[in-house]
Amino acid sequence: MSGSVSPTVESIPSQSHTPVPSNRTVQPIVLTLREMPSDLSVLPAGIIDKLTQQHSIFLGFIKSQPQLQEYNSDTMAFLDSQIHTINQVIELVEEYTQTSERINELIKTIKNVYTEFTDLEMIQYKLLAENFNQDSLKAKFRKVIAAEDQESKAFIKEYTNQDTQVNSSRLDEMLESFKKSRKKYHLRSEKMNRWNEERVTGFI
Repeated sequence: MSGSVSPTVESIPSQSHTPVPSNRTVQPIVLTLREMPSDLSVLPAGIIDKLTQQHSIFLGFIKSQPQLQEYNSDTMAFLDSQIHTINQVIELVEEYTQTSERINELIKTIKNVYTEFTDLEMIQYKLLAENFNQDSLKAKFRKVIAAEDQESKAFIKEYTNQDTQVNSSRLDEMLESFKKSRKKYHLRSEKMNRWNEERVTGFI
């Protein structure tokens, strides 16, 4: 046996279940065997016979070859890198799952807050409609005018109910308050009339 022999084995065409396009030619897979170790060429014929006949001895001899050890080392390094990559992918999937769950929780919170906001918005519009529509504002304005009318009349009643003559300073004070009250009353009454005639645009 010579260490320079490099036998070549041609395999049969790959039997794939995937249909092959008619415009492509299936190429046979060519396997090239590694050269046998040169140490075998110097071994006695009896030893070589034992190697070929006893599987355990031959396997031990093959495992002791530097080429196989180097190949095993490269294979293990490749597998380690693949395992590391797979672990990284698993970590990314776990992080994505946690992030996805957090996003879903935030979406639920946003939906709840939005629902609460729309409910409060409807209540706000309802309160505005009840308290600040034209009819409601006019009713409140009429109450203000009526209160000012009663206030000015109260000054007259106070004056007429005096048992004794009112001193001049008190009289001046009452007259001044009466004039201010009646002035506000007439101004707001005029605004109320204009509002009813739609000459003004709301509460003034």
